[in-house]
Parts: sequence; C-alpha cells; structure tokens
Amino acid sequence: MVSILHRADCNSFAHRRLQLLEARYGLHRQLNRRREELEAQATPHRDMYNSRRVDTHVHHSACMTQKHLLRFIKSKLRKHSDDIVFKDKRGEQTLAQVFDSLRMTAYDLNINTMNMHAGER
Repeated sequence: MVSILHRADCNSFAHRRLQLLEARYGLHRQLNRRREELEAQATPHRDMYNSRRVDTHVHHSACMTQKHLLRFIKSKLRKHSDDIVFKDKRGEQTLAQVFDSLRMTAYDLNINTMNMHAGER
C-alpha cells in the first residue's frame, strides 16, 4: 500500500482529482449560497445557545518549543528581572530573587537544568 503512495502517476491523479473536487465545491458554493443563507435564517432558535461547540482544548506543551521557552526566560531575566513572579505567606519575590534563591544565573540556565525532556511529566 505504501508503495502506491510513492508512485508519480498516482500522485498526479490524486492531485488532479482534488483540484476537480475543489472546483466543483467552489461552483456549488456560488450556485447555492443564497439558498443556504435563507435556510439558515429560517432555522428557529438561532442563538448562541444553539450554536455548535468549538473545542478549545489546548496542550501547553505545544505552545512553544524548549528552545523558545529558554529564550523567553532569559530575555525576561535580562529585561524584567524586577517583576514580581512569586507570592506566598512570607511575601513576594521578583524574578531576580527567585534565581538568587536557586543560586543560578541566566548563563547557568539550559534545557538540562530546567529538566525539559520529551516524555517526562
């Protein structure tokens, strides 16, 4: 089955077929747009409670790569080290104070020290 996927003639046929289907769909939309709009307007109880749900499930691990996160933390350390980043019963700590308590500098920070490896939770 995989060998069929890599054949040039199959790829060109599939590409032509997809172009044809896309053209047919565009034609369908042009010809039936008004009818579908009228049908949608005629639907009773058309409000936000009857609309379709959109899934906003996001994995934060997919937001940025390890390298991007590392660069972000280092730039925050350079530019905004006086921002308060931690609060507890004893008080508030700035980003610089957090790193001082960890006995670390921006130069000590890397992917290994942050324990950012794939597969770990």
